[in-house]
Amino acid sequence: MEDVFANNTEDTQKNYSVNIGFRTPGLFSIGLLYSITVLLLLLVGSRLQRTDLYLGILITEIGLIMLPALILLILFRYDLRKVIRLNRLKLVNAFYIIGIMCFALPLAGVLNIINLLVIKNIFGKIIINQPPAANDLPGLLISILVIGASAGICEEVLFRGVIQRGLERLGAVRAILLTAFLFGLMHVDFQKLLGTFILGVLIGFIVYRTNSIYGGMLAHFTNNSIAVLLAFAFNKLAKLMESSGLGNNSAAKGDLDFSAITALAPEQLVAVIVFWGIVVLGCAALFTVFMVLFVNNTSKTVVKAERELNHIDARLLIGFAPGTAAVIFIYVVQGLKMKGISIPIIESLLVMLGLK
Repeated sequence: MEDVFANNTEDTQKNYSVNIGFRTPGLFSIGLLYSITVLLLLLVGSRLQRTDLYLGILITEIGLIMLPALILLILFRYDLRKVIRLNRLKLVNAFYIIGIMCFALPLAGVLNIINLLVIKNIFGKIIINQPPAANDLPGLLISILVIGASAGICEEVLFRGVIQRGLERLGAVRAILLTAFLFGLMHVDFQKLLGTFILGVLIGFIVYRTNSIYGGMLAHFTNNSIAVLLAFAFNKLAKLMESSGLGNNSAAKGDLDFSAITALAPEQLVAVIVFWGIVVLGCAALFTVFMVLFVNNTSKTVVKAERELNHIDARLLIGFAPGTAAVIFIYVVQGLKMKGISIPIIESLLVMLGLK
């Protein structure tokens, strides 16, 4: 079966296939796939996760995120191995990827803090929505398997495997950036949009350079697993401080509290800034070292994408419209909630859709 959504003209699709040696999904096709996935995530995945968080996440990742992408490739007889980049990942590159992701996390954290400060200045507060931290080692293992492994595998198949591959007819840079933006949007939290966008750009670059989806899966798994481990450690530390009478429950209320920092004496504040400045600079240096080693070692594995489209016909982006509109609606709802504004018609719509 031929993909009738492959592109707006048959000749363009054929030319691109000749350049790279195989067929890839077209822009309208991947746009429609993205929209279907977003709508499934919002209307079905949110309900599943409210019923049972970890089981709901697992079903969402496998059944609502990865499965539609695989159905598209199988139904229209694409070469899964070539489209998704099921190519071997060199062990040394795996080592470099882990190093890159470990030292990129503090750098992304700084940008996230700046982003949150801006949002707090605009809306007056921050609402932090995070999965509950594990309380014991079995719970920690489950969190790593569900949040680290399942997300790392399933989301990479959709985004870097199908969407980025299809967008590469626009050129590698555009494909990586646009896929990262869509990746950030689908997390449906504008407070995290900058962080997920940066993560998406980095993972997209890794997949493109290694020509292997396994590189993206490893990077994604490393990032998520570190976040799970940090949440576990902070949860233990918070309980220890609470038992000692030193706890602060502002985070538990869903807000971001900087009062402990602003209450510091000037010399203490300078010392904190200098300390964390050294930490960030050290991470930046090590990140750069691993990135240079990675780029040098992938110079022979990278397969450059041939740009076929310089001007995007608006009809090609119609497929993205439903999913993008749904995410924008959720962003508006989040902004109104942070401002303490309630609009009855919107509240009724959220209840009707099962989003509240």
